[in-house]
This record gives sequence, structure tokens and C-alpha cells, in this order.
Amino acid sequence: MTYQRIALVMTIVMVLTGCTTSSSVPAEQANPTSGAAHPTLVSPSPVLDPQNLIQPDHLIYLGAFRLPGNGERPKTFAYGGNAMTFNPDGDAADSDDGFPGSLFITGHDRLAYGELPDGSQVAEVNIPTPTIMGAPAELPTAAFIQEFANVTKGFFTGLDEIPRIGIAYLDTP
Repeated sequence: MTYQRIALVMTIVMVLTGCTTSSSVPAEQANPTSGAAHPTLVSPSPVLDPQNLIQPDHLIYLGAFRLPGNGERPKTFAYGGNAMTFNPDGDAADSDDGFPGSLFITGHDRLAYGELPDGSQVAEVNIPTPTIMGAPAELPTAAFIQEFANVTKGFFTGLDEIPRIGIAYLDTP
């Protein structure tokens, strides 16, 4: 599988603040001359079924693994990992290990003002069997399925500020 055959959606996240209002506006807000002294902001309440929410006791710690290292920036996970997504069909070679799939993870952050304009590259790694160990050096290390690639292809090079990214895996033909 290559980067050309999958769709990675990288999104620049801009922090936006604001409030949500309902689509139905009370009559006193729709007609400001109706004598209402203070209009009321109506916000819809999200409908959440507590039975469908993940609870802390649903999570079980299975262990950890390390990411491949020793690369030079930007092709390293050092100061990276800000965005990742799961590929359920990745790592077909180790599909019998009990931990199918793979992870797409961003590497070393992009640095502004020309210092590292091609940072935040994306690599795909397998998911080794997680282990509980006392020392990080004893943990299993993931292997690259696809090495780091600059999926932005220089699009953000001229920006002086650091764009934030998110990533999602979409299974497309």
C-alpha cells in the first residue's frame, strides 16, 4: 500500500471560539420590539446515552511498545507524534500476532521561520505485541511499513507560523 493509494486527510486546525444556537428562535428574539428586555440565548443540549459512552473501567492497559528511532529530523518521531490514526488493514505480514493493523504517525514537528519547513512528515508502523516492562529499553519496537514521507509536498513551507495537523485514515480504492 502506498501513500498514493490511501487518502490521508491532514487538516490545519484553527482555533475557533463561539457559541451554538438553536435553529428555532423564540418570538421575543425574532421581534426585538416585542418588549423583551433581555434576549435569551438558546443552546441545544447534546443527547448522550451514558450506556454508549466509553467509561474508564472499559479500558485495560495491555502494555506499550517503542517507535523506531535514531533518525535525523525531520525523519524521526522525536518531538513528533502529534497526530496519528489507525489503519485496520495495515501490517498484513503480522496479522496473526493478535494486534492487527498499523498506525500512521507524524514525525518531528515542523519548525517555523525556515528552521525545519518539511517537518511533521508521516510514516506507517506496525503494532507489535504490547508488553509491560520496567524499563523502556526492554519494550518491543515497532517497525516501519512505510518510511517517512512529506505528504504536504511543501504546501506550508512559506508559512512563518506552525500549522497544527490532524490525520485520519480513509480506506479508498
